[in-house]
Amino acid sequence: MKAIKYIIAVFAAFCVVGGAVAWQLASDHDSKSLFDPALWASHPVGPSITLAGLVLAIVSALSNIAQLSQWWFGPKVVDHVALKSGVDEIKAALAEQKEAILLELQRTQSAGAPPRDPASTVAQEAAVTNVLTSTDPQDRAAKEDLKALNVDATIDALLTTARSDQAEASARNAQRARDAGGLAYGRNVVKAIEAYELAATLDPKDFWTWIFLCRLHTRRGDLTEALARAQSGEKAAATALQRAAALIDIGDVVLQRGDLVGALKSYSDGLDIARALAKADPSDAQARRDLSISFERVGDVLRQRGDLAAALKNYSDGLAIRRMLAKADPGDAQAQRDLSISFEKVGNVVLQRGDLVGALKSYSDGLDIRRTLAKADPSDAEAQRDLSVSFNKVGDVLLQRGDLAGALKNYSDGLDIRRTLAKADPSDAQARRDLSVSFDKIGDVLRQRGDMAGALKTYSDGLDIARALAKADPGDAQAQRDLWVSFNKVGDVLRQRGDLAGALKNYSDGLDITRTLAQADPSDAQAQRDLSVSFDRVGDVLRQRGDLAGALKRYSDGLDIARTLAKADPGDAQAQLDLSISHDKLARTFEAKGDMREAYTHFTQSRDILERIAAASPEWKDVKTWADAAAEHVRRTHWAPAESTPPS
Repeated sequence: MKAIKYIIAVFAAFCVVGGAVAWQLASDHDSKSLFDPALWASHPVGPSITLAGLVLAIVSALSNIAQLSQWWFGPKVVDHVALKSGVDEIKAALAEQKEAILLELQRTQSAGAPPRDPASTVAQEAAVTNVLTSTDPQDRAAKEDLKALNVDATIDALLTTARSDQAEASARNAQRARDAGGLAYGRNVVKAIEAYELAATLDPKDFWTWIFLCRLHTRRGDLTEALARAQSGEKAAATALQRAAALIDIGDVVLQRGDLVGALKSYSDGLDIARALAKADPSDAQARRDLSISFERVGDVLRQRGDLAAALKNYSDGLAIRRMLAKADPGDAQAQRDLSISFEKVGNVVLQRGDLVGALKSYSDGLDIRRTLAKADPSDAEAQRDLSVSFNKVGDVLLQRGDLAGALKNYSDGLDIRRTLAKADPSDAQARRDLSVSFDKIGDVLRQRGDMAGALKTYSDGLDIARALAKADPGDAQAQRDLWVSFNKVGDVLRQRGDLAGALKNYSDGLDITRTLAQADPSDAQAQRDLSVSFDRVGDVLRQRGDLAGALKRYSDGLDIARTLAKADPGDAQAQLDLSISHDKLARTFEAKGDMREAYTHFTQSRDILERIAAASPEWKDVKTWADAAAEHVRRTHWAPAESTPPS
């Protein structure tokens, strides 16, 4: 720049001198003569001025062209580069902020929130992006709070703004409410419901608003509200894919309310749509995942209705799809989790059919996946809960195989996780239910090990939780069944300890519950089996108290149900075992009455069933023991109580 200034100064001096010479020449000649080179050459200083000007021009051109170019063009080039660099820096900073916020949201995920799924994940990421990139002054407070990782303050700021002027900017405010819901979905169910309800008021045509509300109300335990929101979602569905998603959510709620027929109808309609969409584009991974979900849901209902063969077919179809998806992208946590769920579903049916080896293999495969996912992110509440479920499943098989130490180890590992999750969010109904289930499972092992005091304490802890959950939502069929299970567990220990009055009270309370559930849906095989079990338990106490007529009445009622269920699915090992137990109980009661003919008949039928199960499932050691005991009763003229009897 100094060189440029010097050149300009010299140039100005020559202009002054040259101007003076020109003025003198002009006074002696006409103006046109000023352009005559000969006239300038005749002046005493003219040649010097001309030569100096020429040299100055050449030197300037050669030595300062770069500086002159920079001086003239430089600022424009530098401004453009700086602008591009600034944009890149802003993008990088935004991406870094977004990643930090999403990690914080994942870290603070509540165990009481609905399970994560692709839709809620997309909504959450969109919410973060919308807030961070907003240029609206009204969003300034929300943006600053989010940058500071103060998510709760961000949610409150968005909701405050969304309510401020709903009429003037309803579309923008509806988005603010949805963003608040997306941020709250995984951390605060109550706040998420508040946000999405506001969004639904501002924009009732948004499909996912209704679906998220359905899932949130379900998680909170309000099935009536959940069903209403799912049905609103079906009405708002703009595509076949959205309608299929709505049908699955409707089926989920209806199934939880105990309506198997309604659930199967919703799931089947959704399956038809999902199958068509997957067929239309076999390369669409999301469409194939949706199809696997539909297979799984239909399988759930078929299993509950007692159709194990059809249930296994649907679960296996879903498993095949999920194997391919997980293999295609081993780093996709959602695909891995989906695969672990399919392993669990298949294991459930295989176990129910008496294949302990196959069940343990399926459950263990699922456990391996879940252990990896939970280890990858110890703060992920959903992954931790999944792991606790797998521990329980493996424990169930080990318990049936007689491995009490192995069962207790797995149950205890699951209980540790569930204590932590329930403590983190005491208002989470699902976490509390999980804790109740774990208490029951630990109690089962303690009871079999002879620790009646420990078993009663553990069962009672589970009963307290189950009673509170059932009272909170009398329409929740699952909560009612959980309470039935707890009544039976406590009754079992009281009966073994000789407290027959206490046992009968608990069994009778359980009978009232399961009778209501079975009457509500006669097609529900599980509810029918539960009712049969309750009849047997009440009969057990009546027989011990000497009321043989009352016991025979209850046992006969249970036998009628067990016979129907066993006939409906001869491949259901559990149903066959239940039938054997009913015959055994009747045989013992007739023996107590002195009616050896009836006793012999029922012992024989019990033995035949047990021998068939033992032959089909040789690894089920207890069944072989029970079959041998039944055979002994048949051979002996006078039947003595067996040392080992099938559990009821």
